[in-house]
Amino acid sequence: MLALALTLLIAQVPAGPSGSGRQDYATYCASCHGADLRGTVDGPNIRGVGAADVDFMLQTGRMPAAVPWIEIGHRGAQLPQHTIDALVTYVTSVEPGGEPIPWVTTGGNLRHGEELYRQNCEHCHGVYAQGAYIGGNEWAPSLRETSVTQVAEAIRI
Repeated sequence: MLALALTLLIAQVPAGPSGSGRQDYATYCASCHGADLRGTVDGPNIRGVGAADVDFMLQTGRMPAAVPWIEIGHRGAQLPQHTIDALVTYVTSVEPGGEPIPWVTTGGNLRHGEELYRQNCEHCHGVYAQGAYIGGNEWAPSLRETSVTQVAEAIRI
C-alpha cells in the first residue's frame, strides 16, 4: 500500500532535471509541501525560495520535519549530503528564485564581526552563542557547531 501511495505521489511531482531529486522530494517533502511545491495545510509553498533556504533547512536538520510546522534543529543534517544536493537542485529547478547558497570565506575582521554579533545576534543566540528560548514557541539555536555557510544562509533567508 505504501509503495502504491509513493508511486502515485511521485507521478504528481513536477518533472525536473534531477530524477533522484524528484523522487527524494516525493519521499521527504511532498506530504507537507505538496506535490507541486505550492504548500498544504501542513507546510508552506516552497516555490522560488532559493537554494540557500532549502540547503539551510536540510543542513541544519530542521527539515524534513517530524511534525508539520515545527522546526526542530538537530545536530546536523538528517539526510545524506547527496540527497540534500539532489533536493536543492530539484526544488530550485521547479521555480528558480530566492537566494543562492552563499560563498563564504573566513579570516575577516574579528573585532568587526564580534560587534555585528553583539548588535544583531547576541540578544537571541546568547553571549556565548549557546542559544536560548526567546518566547512563545520560538527558540534560537546554539551556533557553536554551525558552519559559516549556515550562518550566511540564515542571515540571507
